[in-house]
Amino acid sequence: MKLLKKGLFLVVIITAVFFCVNAYAQDEVLNTVKIYFSGNTTPTIVEGDAVMELYSEDGATLLDTKTYAVKRGYAPFEIVFNVPEYTIGTKFKFVISGIVDATHHNGFYTNEHILETYAMPDENGVDKYYTSFYMDLCTKWNKEAIIKIPGVEQTLFYHCLTEDEVYVTTDLLHKLGIQSENHFDEEKPYVKLYTEDSHSAQFYIDDIYALFGYEGVNLSIPTFKIDTMVYVPLSRVAQYFACNYNMVEDNTFYREITLTPSEYSADYRRIISVNKKNISSKTNYMIWVSKKDFEVNIFTGSKNNWSLVKSFTCSIGKPSSPTVEGQFEYHQYQPIWKYDKYYCGPVMRFYRGYAFHSYLIRYDGTPYDDRLGMKVSAGCVRMHPNDIKWMVANIPMYTKVVVTP
Repeated sequence: MKLLKKGLFLVVIITAVFFCVNAYAQDEVLNTVKIYFSGNTTPTIVEGDAVMELYSEDGATLLDTKTYAVKRGYAPFEIVFNVPEYTIGTKFKFVISGIVDATHHNGFYTNEHILETYAMPDENGVDKYYTSFYMDLCTKWNKEAIIKIPGVEQTLFYHCLTEDEVYVTTDLLHKLGIQSENHFDEEKPYVKLYTEDSHSAQFYIDDIYALFGYEGVNLSIPTFKIDTMVYVPLSRVAQYFACNYNMVEDNTFYREITLTPSEYSADYRRIISVNKKNISSKTNYMIWVSKKDFEVNIFTGSKNNWSLVKSFTCSIGKPSSPTVEGQFEYHQYQPIWKYDKYYCGPVMRFYRGYAFHSYLIRYDGTPYDDRLGMKVSAGCVRMHPNDIKWMVANIPMYTKVVVTP
């Protein structure tokens, strides 16, 4: 009997606690509104204060104001508005200004949003109050820039920093034949841009000063970095490195820009050299093997209008068995050539026994002879296994093959 009474007492206590919690949920005091700004893959590349105001639904009464210092980068943050007590279902008017033009919320890009609080039952049937909202910042001048480079397979998307300039990360410049070196440990941190012929420029981080060769210039906006990625002014770089910057379209929402490789880069010299040779192909691809450079260069396009897609390091025939020279066609594919101690493959034959194939590999998968950039083969063009696999996957049969000294 005592045990029964104790059990009944516990049931009463648990029931009372449940109803108290449930009652508290129903009568919860609501006096805040939260907004979460997510950190997405498009960095906020401007800095300054964003002023956020929360009004009554009709905009007649200002309830609270918050100022947030927007920093460059991807970091999410949270804003909490303190407002007079309200009931669930109340609507508020959110307004943002300052460095931020608009926010993205529920599919709309605007500087004003109506935020409606609401309740929904959870899995236990208990109403859960929703008084938090999620947005993305749309900072000023952050319209999309579509950048197209002949021979680069994807369209590159970047964002504008000013109304006049697109700032891009230095990895995009690599696609133009412009290399970069970060010097973040210097007293004045900077990034160096250069091409193979030592044409170079230096951009100092968080400074408007830049050095083009030996000439010092002032930019309109400082060079900056987010984490380890440095952003530089695209049109100034393109002008100095002769990248043929062309604005195709510029409207409210985006810019479309085309670029060609730097005239000071090896990529550009390859393109010019090939397009002077009147080379045609039965496909929209062409393969050029430069024996002196130990390179296999892949082009796409057509006669006198070839664009460089890829450049691979290769090995060629040794002096006693040189690689054939001339114009040929890729005409036969074989998955593997087998030998006693090693194999090579895949294989793309282009003339008699001459072919592109991987370097020599043991049957346990380890390299037997992985030398590249040398004269070592019996006449074939040896390549890294990943490179020849790319060629097999992308280049159609009967593509023109040109081998030059």
